[in-house]
Amino acid sequence: MRKLLIFAVVLLSSALLFAGNPEFKVKNVKGDAQIKKSGKWEKLSSGTSLSISDQIKLAKGSTVSLDHSSGKSINVDKSGFYSVAKLAAKAKTNKTNVSSKLASSLLDELSDSDDLLASGNVNDNMATLGAVERAFNNKFSGSSILASLPRSSYSVDNKVNFTWNPLEGAKSYTFEIKNGIDEVIYSKVTTATELSVNLDEAKVPFDECYYWMVSSDDKSSEEFCIFRMNAEQASKIKTEIENLKGELDLTNSLDNMILAKFFADNKIVTEATQYFEKAIELDSEVAAYKVMYAKYLLSIGLNDDAMAVVK
Repeated sequence: MRKLLIFAVVLLSSALLFAGNPEFKVKNVKGDAQIKKSGKWEKLSSGTSLSISDQIKLAKGSTVSLDHSSGKSINVDKSGFYSVAKLAAKAKTNKTNVSSKLASSLLDELSDSDDLLASGNVNDNMATLGAVERAFNNKFSGSSILASLPRSSYSVDNKVNFTWNPLEGAKSYTFEIKNGIDEVIYSKVTTATELSVNLDEAKVPFDECYYWMVSSDDKSSEEFCIFRMNAEQASKIKTEIENLKGELDLTNSLDNMILAKFFADNKIVTEATQYFEKAIELDSEVAAYKVMYAKYLLSIGLNDDAMAVVK
C-alpha cells in the first residue's frame, strides 16, 4: 500500500511538472475581452490563467492588465487579436541582455503572424504570400529532385548534413559540391536521401560560396550555396550562441523561438529549422509559432513543407 501511495505521488508530481506554469494571470479586465479556449471564444475575466497557446481578443475601448510569470506587468489597450506567445515575447523585451533584442524582433514577426491568424483561413493567406507563385515543388515536380536542407546557408561547423526528398524510381543519388566555375571538388554516390560531409575532407575553402546539388540519372536538384565561415567568423557566432543559451531556458518554447530567430537572421538554415520545430514540439497548439515557421520555410523555398505546417 505504501509503495502504491509513493507511486501515485510520483505520478502526480510528474503531471504537475509537465503541465507547466501559466504564462500570465489576468489582473484586470475593462470592457469586452475574450479568450479562445478549445476552439471557442469565451468572456475573459479577472483571475484567468493564460497559457502560451491561448489567444485573446479585445473590442474597441477595452483594456486588459496581465501579470507575467517573470513578474512583469503588461497592459493591452488596443483593440485586436493577440496570441499569448506574442505577449510573452513582449514581456521578455524589458531585459538588457542579448536575448531581449531578439525577443523584440521576434515580437514583430509574431505580430505579423497574429494578423494572418486574425484574418481567417491561414492556408489561403499563406498562398497570398507567394506559396503558389513561387512553388518550387510545383515547378519542378516529376522532373527534378527537391533539395531539402540546408539549401543556401552559412556553415559554422566542419560537418554539414545535406538532405533531399526521395525521387520515385531512383536507385542511387550522386551528391556534388562545385566551385564558382562549375568544377566538381567533391562527389559521392549514395542510396540514401541524406549525406554527412566533412568540409575539411571535401576541401571546401573558407569565405567562398560553393554550390551543392544532387542528381539521379538525368534528373537533378537546383544548386544551393554553402558558405563556409572562417575561424574568426565561426568563433564569433559560436560565442553569441553560447551567450544566448546562457540567457535562455530551452525547456521553454518561446526561448526556442528566440534561438531559431537568431539562426534564421544569421542564415544558418538547418539549426534555424531545428529550433523552430523544437518550439512547436514543446507547445504544439501555438498557432503563431506555426505561421512564423511556415513563413520561414517559404522564404527558403520549401513551400510544400510550409503549407504542411499550417494545414
